[in-house]
Amino acid sequence: MQRTVLAWCFAALSAVPAAAQAPRDTPPPAVENARRERELRALVDAGTATRDTYLELARLDTKLLRYADAVAALGSVADLDQGSADAQHQVATMCWQYANRDVQDPAGRLLYIREGVALENRALAIQPDDVGALTYKNILLRMQANVTDDAGEKARLIAEADVLRNRVIQLQGEHPPEQAPTTFQGFSEPFEQSAARLMPIRVGGNVPQPLKTHDAKPTYPPDAQTAGVQGVVILEALIDPSGSIANARVLRSIPSLDEPALAAVSRWQFRPTELNGQPISVLMTVTVNFTLQK
Repeated sequence: MQRTVLAWCFAALSAVPAAAQAPRDTPPPAVENARRERELRALVDAGTATRDTYLELARLDTKLLRYADAVAALGSVADLDQGSADAQHQVATMCWQYANRDVQDPAGRLLYIREGVALENRALAIQPDDVGALTYKNILLRMQANVTDDAGEKARLIAEADVLRNRVIQLQGEHPPEQAPTTFQGFSEPFEQSAARLMPIRVGGNVPQPLKTHDAKPTYPPDAQTAGVQGVVILEALIDPSGSIANARVLRSIPSLDEPALAAVSRWQFRPTELNGQPISVLMTVTVNFTLQK
């Protein structure tokens, strides 16, 4: 009888599905993070680190609460293309994202904010009227004011931010609607990646529809006009905290008109949307109408 019971127990154990058994070859997260960090640091030491190398280091260091190291890695990304205002601005927006979303410690948040401001200063030294850089520096300065205890310093930061905000409004008012080109080169990343990065809130309820401050009219392709193609292209637009179109995708297509519709929308600019006093990314549906003139 005892042998029968033992045999049944062994059979029951052998019948446990493999998926239910803990894998023995998967290292704990801490071990895997340490291994990956060694690989990334080796690339840096060998002088073969790329933009992606530093970005991964920044994500890893932020996750491990090593904020100074993460900020240094982001600075290295910007250093790879020091002559480009857009490159400095893009990394500054990453600093804003970390400070706004991932870092709760005030001292750590301040490190990202100050690096973002420094990078926007570099961008503006190259291109003084860059609306994106002016807008994000304004946002970052207000964030810095929120974590500053000194009343005088807080007032100074807000006053500087107000000057930048007014300059953006002035620049947007100076630019008349432009005619967007028919050929569209596309956005720098897939729509889903932009959405994951910016975490937008859909317009509606307590999130108002943003006010458009700069328009771009679509170019009507001659072939489509000749063929009598007209109608409404419906798009989903992702607007970043500065009010710029970060990405867009077609919801209702008119194949010959989709590209000029995306080209036009990509150049639209909106007044930044705020929620509880903080600029946010929003998601909204927009339409581009193509009508043949009689």
